[in-house]
Amino acid sequence: MDEYSIRRACGCGGYKLILMDVDMPELTGIEATSEIRLTNRSLPIVAVSAYTASDDIDACLQAGMNDYSRVECFNVGDSSEAVQTCDAAEGAGEVAER
Repeated sequence: MDEYSIRRACGCGGYKLILMDVDMPELTGIEATSEIRLTNRSLPIVAVSAYTASDDIDACLQAGMNDYSRVECFNVGDSSEAVQTCDAAEGAGEVAER
């Protein structure tokens, strides 16, 4: 995620959900989430990572991510519980924070 993408996410830019890679080359998912949360607390952010250590999951949630999805290979066509949770929260007019 680069600075332009973070600015778009902060203003919501039409995004309904961010699937955040935890281990990105320019900026970690935790850093990017922290930046987004400075101006946008309501946009659902779900960590997507193969890391499963409880410290990694806790760090994501502490940074402001709403949920954590462990994946080894992500297929956009797959429907995950985390995405379904965000869809349900949006339909109810709220985003549940953990």
